[in-house]
Amino acid sequence: MTDVEIKTVLRASLVIIGIGLFFIAIYMILQAISVLVKGEYNWLVDMVNVGYTYLMIPIFIVLYFWAGYRAVRKYGLDAIGAGAVSAFSYLVIGIINLVLGAVLNLIAMSRVVGAVDFRPPEAVLAAAVLGEMEGLTGVAGSVACGIGLILLLVLVNFVWGAFGGLLAQNQQK
Repeated sequence: MTDVEIKTVLRASLVIIGIGLFFIAIYMILQAISVLVKGEYNWLVDMVNVGYTYLMIPIFIVLYFWAGYRAVRKYGLDAIGAGAVSAFSYLVIGIINLVLGAVLNLIAMSRVVGAVDFRPPEAVLAAAVLGEMEGLTGVAGSVACGIGLILLLVLVNFVWGAFGGLLAQNQQK
């Protein structure tokens, strides 16, 4: 890629990153609320939290496909550039999500807010792969699995964004 293409990929990624961070911010706020709210309404907060967590999957699938589509239509990139926009956008969003999740995990672990039960998705994966771990070792295992997930999903989103770019290219013909 040339410098111009890299700048174009970065510019095309900004809106996608902003939208993704908006959804991640809502997710983190819901996670924080579920950590803080205890008592008779805890079940409602948990249901909203779980529902939103599952709703984020199709939202992000559409977002990264649209990122590739938009990269071709608005910025004139090819399918590879479209895939790069989706992959880079996911990389930034994934790292920020991982850091925020680790911070919330550390807060929950420190019991600053009382007895809580917070497990980000990467912590569930770490427990499945590495076994139950507690304390800083558990957080470190969670972050390590999160990094692995990010690397895998960067590739998946590259392909997904490239498909969006190919669709845009086919519609232009």
